[in-house]
Amino acid sequence: MTHTNLIILHPAVFVLLGIPGLEEYHKWLSVPLCLMCITAGLENSILIMVITGCNLHESMYFLSMLAITDILLSATTVPKTLAIFWLHAHDIAFNACVTQVFFVHVLFVGESAILLAMAFDCFVVICAPLHYTTVLAWPVVGRITVAIATSFCIIFPVIFLLKRLLFCQTNIVPQFYCEHIGVALLACADVTANLFGFSGPIVRVILDVILIAVSCSLILAVFHMPSQDTRHKALGICGSLLCDLIFYVPSVFTVLIHRFECIIPQHVYILLANCYVVVPPMLKPIVYGVKTKQIREGVAHRFFEIKRRRLERKERGTTVGKRQDRSVSTRVPHEYFFSMSRYQISQWHFALLNEMLTTVLANNSHLFPHTFFLAGIPGMTAAHIWISLPFCFMFFLAVTGNSVMLFLIWTERSLHQPMFFFLAMLSFVDLILSLSTLPKMLAIFWFGATAISSHSCLSQMFFIHAFSAMESGVLVAMALDRFVAICNPLRYATILTPVVVTKIGGLVVLRGVVLTISFPSLAHRLPYCGSHTIAYTYCEHMAVVKLACGTTTVDNLYAFAVAIFLGVGDVAFIAYSYGQIVRTVIHFSSPETRAKAGSTCTAHVCVILFFYGPGFLSVIMQRFGPPTASAAKVILANLYLLFPPALDPIVYGIKTKQLREQLFKIINPTRIDPT
Repeated sequence: MTHTNLIILHPAVFVLLGIPGLEEYHKWLSVPLCLMCITAGLENSILIMVITGCNLHESMYFLSMLAITDILLSATTVPKTLAIFWLHAHDIAFNACVTQVFFVHVLFVGESAILLAMAFDCFVVICAPLHYTTVLAWPVVGRITVAIATSFCIIFPVIFLLKRLLFCQTNIVPQFYCEHIGVALLACADVTANLFGFSGPIVRVILDVILIAVSCSLILAVFHMPSQDTRHKALGICGSLLCDLIFYVPSVFTVLIHRFECIIPQHVYILLANCYVVVPPMLKPIVYGVKTKQIREGVAHRFFEIKRRRLERKERGTTVGKRQDRSVSTRVPHEYFFSMSRYQISQWHFALLNEMLTTVLANNSHLFPHTFFLAGIPGMTAAHIWISLPFCFMFFLAVTGNSVMLFLIWTERSLHQPMFFFLAMLSFVDLILSLSTLPKMLAIFWFGATAISSHSCLSQMFFIHAFSAMESGVLVAMALDRFVAICNPLRYATILTPVVVTKIGGLVVLRGVVLTISFPSLAHRLPYCGSHTIAYTYCEHMAVVKLACGTTTVDNLYAFAVAIFLGVGDVAFIAYSYGQIVRTVIHFSSPETRAKAGSTCTAHVCVILFFYGPGFLSVIMQRFGPPTASAAKVILANLYLLFPPALDPIVYGIKTKQLREQLFKIINPTRIDPT
């Protein structure tokens, strides 16, 4: 009996709840989580590939260790989280849970040590550049690596402290994954030893943060030097190190949530506590890719090297096929031809193809180019990195805001109304416009990837103009919706039936496609015998046409006619609708009714100004402006594509009560929006 009483009970399985209170949104939450995990894996893999392929082992050794650790940290937790969200696989074996606890904490403490090593590396680079190779020799780097590996020794006792506990109560873990304190608190025994045992890793992480801060302060001490380049370099390195410190912010919640869980809503602190398994692995490669010149150049080199090899293989294959179709009479004797090796034959074919292409280009200058080059913002190339920051922020706002808008309208049945159907169309169009242009812009700003194939350029041209035309049509449909809602409120449900709304949506899409599908073909038929550099950040029809050396009368007239039809026609209809709305609102007897009617139109008017304001200026400058593009002209053209997608969800989220209430209900289900 005594022996039986000493048995330590371990549950066969633990149950991971995910996010308590938000179970019905698990599938939707899995989408950004899965995207962030895939992005983190791709970014860190590219980082490792660039470091190993471009001979950056010595200067980027610790950064490659950081990338490997980030991949392992995401792979340790995210697959099980997605299994919970998608397959409802909440059970996890006790030993698997303990193993996950070990790897999560080992990787976290190890990553903290790697960040400290990188801070020391930066300190030596700035403060003792002449002694860098002697201070950080390979034996020293090896000893630092061994010190980083001591994370295993620090966390290993914690596992035994966890396995000794008696679990005789609940086995439900309100988390995505198994975390030491969260599992230990489920025990019915004293966990004081666990808390003291876990203080060792916490103290080490705190020391790492303090030493990183000291390194930053010592690096900033070089600001007294007269060299401006040295000061800029020191400031850039400190910026990267401060971004690294963001890694510690979510992890602080993992320690504090158990102390203040009675104050913070459970689903909020669980989301915050789990951010560090996906957000830092996704953001750190971007930070170091933007701030580190060698990595930017390495990514651009690898990208263009892959494209160059593909083009060479394609050209060689085409050359061999053409050579086989030719007659046996050639300038090369048969004996010499058969005595050549395969490599020599391919080289001979390639030289012959170059000669043929040179002859064709000399006689036919109208051959459509294989590649265009996007210049970015002329005159501000040196500031591209800084310009990319607001662009990236607006891209984030556009993707996040419009995705949330589509999610709210799709999931809430009370929002299945004509007004919100048109709003969903607007969000979808804005999302496509952002995805069609912003990634290439950021590639230009970050990696100097200015080249774009002709087919990609024409495809981008079609998407930009087609979805811009669709957005104009959606704004017209929303003006019609507001006109019917205010001027004929009693007949609103009978006029804007689901069938009518669907027909309006189909007409908007069909009109946008039919009017703009000719743009790529018109641009493709023109001769381009001069420069192939487009002085913009994206392929716009008139910007491409201006590169042609032939007559562009048809292109100019058609583009101008489409702009007049869409711009003037749609704006005239919107103006007429709001004229009727104002005329109706004036006759309302109640001031409250007039104010309510006006507030329902405020968001739509703001969106109209965001879209048509920069749009009209951009079209006029393209049509009547000088042939050379200025920085102001290019920035204005970019604002036309950046502002509406980024600001539309914010405007409608602030001005539309139903959207605010639904969003607030998801963020905090236990409370009611006081507004």
